[in-house]
Amino acid sequence: SLTFLPLRANSFYRHHMVENSESCPLHEMLDGSDEEISKDINMDEQREAFVNQKDEMISELIESGDYSCCLEHPCISCLSNTKTHGEGATCTCLEDVVNGVRPCGECVGGILGGRGNRFLSKYFAKSIAEGVGEDQLENLKTVISGKYDITVDQQI
Repeated sequence: SLTFLPLRANSFYRHHMVENSESCPLHEMLDGSDEEISKDINMDEQREAFVNQKDEMISELIESGDYSCCLEHPCISCLSNTKTHGEGATCTCLEDVVNGVRPCGECVGGILGGRGNRFLSKYFAKSIAEGVGEDQLENLKTVISGKYDITVDQQI
């Protein structure tokens, strides 16, 4: 069952939905109670709880074979926005890149920022070009060449 917990921080109300409130870092700060989180919980503590929960979710999905990202450190976009990449909280961006299909937007940004899995670098330009237009393929290959240890000619 889902627990709906109102959060208060910096005079704004936020909401948090979890399947198991006992394992939620935010609930742990409350010793398992469903009381409102005090205004004393600062943004850094909320961020830490969010990052921990996100990391746990991705780890579980990777272990079950439902999350295969093309970045060095998995994206979080596919956890919530799977309109074209997988169903539910899944990530198929690694497979998409290898098959010449544009990965999610966060992965595109990560790849262009040099944070992609370098072993996939020969596929990056072609997969991104599938989304932005094949006329950009040579430009993308040049960008990828500058970010990863690969020549334009080595790319697909």
